[in-house]
Amino acid sequence: MDTDAKVTIGRNEKGMVMVYVAVLLIMLFAFVALAVDMGYRHVAKSQLQTAADAAALAGAAYLPDYNLVRFYAMSTAHRNNAAGSPVKIENNGTNTLSDTNDITVGNFNRKLNPAYLPGGDPAGTPPRPINAVQVQVRRTQNTNDPELQSKVDLFFASLFGHPSIGVAATAIAQRKPRAGAYFMISRLTCNPGAIPAGGLALAPDNGNMAWTSLLVKSTSAGDGPAPGVVRALICKDYVPDVDVCNELLYTSNGVAADVFKDYEASFYDPEYDSKNKTIVDGVVSTWTLIVPVADVDDPSKQPDTVPVKGYARITLTRACGSGVGKACRDYSAPTGKASPCSGGENDIVISAIECVSCEESYKLLGAIPTLAD
Repeated sequence: MDTDAKVTIGRNEKGMVMVYVAVLLIMLFAFVALAVDMGYRHVAKSQLQTAADAAALAGAAYLPDYNLVRFYAMSTAHRNNAAGSPVKIENNGTNTLSDTNDITVGNFNRKLNPAYLPGGDPAGTPPRPINAVQVQVRRTQNTNDPELQSKVDLFFASLFGHPSIGVAATAIAQRKPRAGAYFMISRLTCNPGAIPAGGLALAPDNGNMAWTSLLVKSTSAGDGPAPGVVRALICKDYVPDVDVCNELLYTSNGVAADVFKDYEASFYDPEYDSKNKTIVDGVVSTWTLIVPVADVDDPSKQPDTVPVKGYARITLTRACGSGVGKACRDYSAPTGKASPCSGGENDIVISAIECVSCEESYKLLGAIPTLAD
């Protein structure tokens, strides 16, 4: 082969290499562009899901007041950003998800099909009362209106004729009943007529309640400078929210004057669990709690564990403790003629009760919203 032929072949090979490199660069750019755009879509999706979760939880906290549900769902969603702009959800007052409505209320029950039913069916078989809020958050519209949630703009896909993509997320928050206090009540308290006109005083000495640390084995009540387990739990800054249905709980039958004093402080602190209290001029008059119902007549008897048969929503009208010293929340009952405690009482007085079995717990609206499980 002569020299000219060799040069020609070499040039052809170099030319082919350049073609291959160009093709590979285009493919690499396409893959990078796809990765960047899909990554951005994933980030936008995650941001929308966060907004949907927060909005559903905020709305569910105000069930069954539908107006407040929608207001807090919308305002909470708007405090979140997704793909560079504040989230906005639509509300037309209906109970169906649509282009003009992103909020519904209904019933969530994992054991049923469908698990979530907008509007619920309180008279159905089984009954499905309102206990949940559904929120959808969308970036799915073709619009230039800044007041609406347009599609998510992409960085590179526009070069191939796809400038934006639709992204959406949905969340459901439910109010499932769970234990919201560190005591349980007798099953007899759920009997018709068990609550007299003046209210029923709960105390271990009356045989109708007992202290419990819920699923913690140790359940000492504890007076004095070295508080027991129950006192230490009561003095935390959060309201318990523990599912104990069909569980076996340890109990304490100690009168524990200081424990009652701590519940007095919890009752009259207007900032503690305020959503479940009636507050007039800064003074708490009632407090609604959900507590476990024992499957025994007297849960204060020891040492055996006590089975839980269901939950009760109770309305407290007073809590009084004769303990000395500073209560954990530094609040106490009003003094003088306004005081509901005449002195020396160690009890919690309830004026109303609603009980459900573990199997029918879906009928009871829980105190604290959680994302549907």
